[in-house]
Amino acid sequence: MKLKELYLKHRDLIWEIFRFLIVGGLATLVDWTVSFISEEYLLPEIILGNWHIEKALATTFGFIVGLIINYILSVIFVYKNKKDEKEGKSVRDFLVFTLIGVFVLLLSYLGIYLLSDLLPVPYIVARIIMTIIGLVINYLGRKIFIFR
Repeated sequence: MKLKELYLKHRDLIWEIFRFLIVGGLATLVDWTVSFISEEYLLPEIILGNWHIEKALATTFGFIVGLIINYILSVIFVYKNKKDEKEGKSVRDFLVFTLIGVFVLLLSYLGIYLLSDLLPVPYIVARIIMTIIGLVINYLGRKIFIFR
């Protein structure tokens, strides 16, 4: 099969994945920006043992805002070719969307810890690897469980 035929056969899926990447990138930018602003300017330093609680709180705030942006844009912009117009718009769908996001977040924390703390992988490389894995899991999970 030629490249043009392959593209034409899977055009809708290719554009959906492209929109998913754009929305995910924007949501990640919002997540990191909110996290940075929260940690640097809004939250006081709170240390419990060696744990900087303000960093965890800032990360959580960023994740929540990024997740909400991602959900809204996914419903409006990413998953246009779903079978039912109501798909993705219920409280149940939002909860599943959130659970998938939390699962990927926890998996990322674990993967970054395993790669950068237990193996000789630089943090940024571990973060990139886990981001790519997270993108795949987020897309497939949301496509399978919400936006069929």
